[in-house]
Amino acid sequence: MKQKIKLLRAITSYRQYGLLALIKRIAEAIGFKFYKRSVIFYYKNLKNIPDDFCKDYSFIIPSAKEVQKETSYEDQWFSKEKTIERIRNGYTLFSYKDKDRMVYFHWSEMKKSEIRWLDYVFQFPTETTYMTGEFVLPEYRRKGLASRITIEIDHYLKHRGFKQTIFIKDPENITAVQKTIKLGSLGGIPYQLVEYRRIWFVKYYRVKKVNSQEQVSFISIGKSPQSLWKAFLPGY
Repeated sequence: MKQKIKLLRAITSYRQYGLLALIKRIAEAIGFKFYKRSVIFYYKNLKNIPDDFCKDYSFIIPSAKEVQKETSYEDQWFSKEKTIERIRNGYTLFSYKDKDRMVYFHWSEMKKSEIRWLDYVFQFPTETTYMTGEFVLPEYRRKGLASRITIEIDHYLKHRGFKQTIFIKDPENITAVQKTIKLGSLGGIPYQLVEYRRIWFVKYYRVKKVNSQEQVSFISIGKSPQSLWKAFLPGY
C-alpha cells in the first residue's frame, strides 16, 4: 500500500513539475536525500529579564489530561493527539487561554532536543532551555500577545534557575526575524548562522559566527555533532 502511495506521488510530481521532480521523488523513495537549508541560532540571557514582574502569570502549563479535556482545541499547529504525545514525552507547553479557548502555544524543551530541519539531535545543560517555537491563532495576532506572554515565560524560567534560552529562525521568514530584532535583547540575540547540506547519509554543516568571518564545519554520518549548537554561543 505504501509503495502504491509513493508511486502515485511520483506520478503526480511528474505531471505537475516535470522530470526533475520525478527523479527527486524516486531518489527519496530509495533513501537518497538532498537538502540545502539555513537557520539562524539565537540566544536570550535570562539574567537580562527584569525582576519587577509582580502580578500573576497569565499563561498556563497544561498537562496531557487537561489538553485531552479541551473541547475546542485548535489543530492548526500540532494536533490534539500530537500535543498530548509531546507532553507525555517530556516537552513543556506554555499556553494562554481566552474564554476557555487555547489561543497561544509556546513549546520549550529541556536537556535534549531535535531540530528536524537540520536532522540534528543535541543535548544541552540543565540551565539551558530550547524554545521549539510558538504559535498564535490568526485572529489573535498583531495584538502584542506573543511578546507579552514570552516575557512572562522568560521570567518564569529565570526564577526556576534557567540561565538562557536558545532558539532558531528561518532567515527567509522576514516577519519572524523582524519581530526578534524589534524586541532587542529581550527578543533574542543572533549568534550563528548554520548552512546545512545533505547528500544521502552524509550531513555537512557550515557554522558562521554572526558579524564575523569566523566559521567552522562539521561532517557527520549518523550521530549529530554535539558542539554545533554552541559553536559560537557566548560563554562556551
